Amino acid sequence: PHNQPAGSKRDQSPRMRKEAKPLNDSPAPKAAADDNGSDHTPEPLHLELATAQQLIEKLQLEPHPEGGYFREIYRSANRVAPADGRGDRAGLTVIYYLLQAGQASRWHRVRSDELWHFLAGQELQLLVAPPDFQHVAVHTIGPSASHQPLHVVAADHWQAANCRGGWCLVSCSVGPGFDFSDFQLLSQLPQAAKRLALKHPEWLELL
Repeated sequence: PHNQPAGSKRDQSPRMRKEAKPLNDSPAPKAAADDNGSDHTPEPLHLELATAQQLIEKLQLEPHPEGGYFREIYRSANRVAPADGRGDRAGLTVIYYLLQAGQASRWHRVRSDELWHFLAGQELQLLVAPPDFQHVAVHTIGPSASHQPLHVVAADHWQAANCRGGWCLVSCSVGPGFDFSDFQLLSQLPQAAKRLALKHPEWLELL
């Protein structure tokens, strides 16, 4: 994604930024008394046993313009000035990003480097292509030893992703930080989309 893409790009973007709440470290609600008068506290959410909807609610995720769900959890107070002259940006931004089976992060590009880091769930298939779509590299990030735990997409490269199971949760870190003005969907660029159609029609489903 792409850090504000969603979600996931202007510094004052429509992304709703809320304080991160770790799954198992959130303050416990006040204990309630059961019918016998004893107190009990709700059990914490166990990540690997959670459903996608439970994660969306627990992590306060929202729909992402490229598909899936996200929430920005960090935006550096430090500012940097990229050499390409686009204006200053936050040094780093980070989001949670979740895809369910049947959902996709549609082809898009960001003007900054982006790191996809696997957190939980099933493996995620990440597609990466250079600006001219000469080739498409397929990377799988996931939980097993045969998968990569993370992958970096270089600035201005095309990227898309889908989930290879019930759901997958990743974090996406962008530096210089995400700004919606640095983000483009391939579907909004007819000539670039035509290159994909001519060279790699098998990946048009992620357009």
